[in-house]
Amino acid sequence: MNLKYTYEFEDYLAIHKARIGNRRYARARMIALIILVFINFALTLFWMYQVRVLNAQIELWMLVNLAVVVFVALYVLVFKSLSVRWYFRQHMVENKEINVEINDEGIVFDTGRHRGESDWSGIIKANEKANHFILWVNQVQAYSIPKRAFSDDIQIQAFRDIIRASVSN
Repeated sequence: MNLKYTYEFEDYLAIHKARIGNRRYARARMIALIILVFINFALTLFWMYQVRVLNAQIELWMLVNLAVVVFVALYVLVFKSLSVRWYFRQHMVENKEINVEINDEGIVFDTGRHRGESDWSGIIKANEKANHFILWVNQVQAYSIPKRAFSDDIQIQAFRDIIRASVSN
């Protein structure tokens, strides 16, 4: 089976999201961070209320607390998403045509300037997402094959069958 597609940011993002999903307790840590930010923000509002209504003395650590809330929110909402796009650009495969050859022995990715090969025994895990297949080489590195690369549902099903027969997860 031969596939051809143009590598886009969404293909890299599929691997990134799958990688985060594979991390142990990643979602729990993110939820805990959000809860801590909200608690911190609530405390800041409470201290501001005390200063304004009760004429309490403003303390420097109250303002530092507010700065921490703003910084953490900016980090989570802005800097993390920008860093993902930066890492994608470092791979230098944006808008490159990817040729994929799939057979009984393994899978070959070719960008014209780089060729990556893996036997099926080298693929430790495979995930199917809504728009991508993710083939894991190790806990961090993976191949992303977008479903748009397949010509039809029959070819997608044939690839699923190859994965079921060849990858042991």
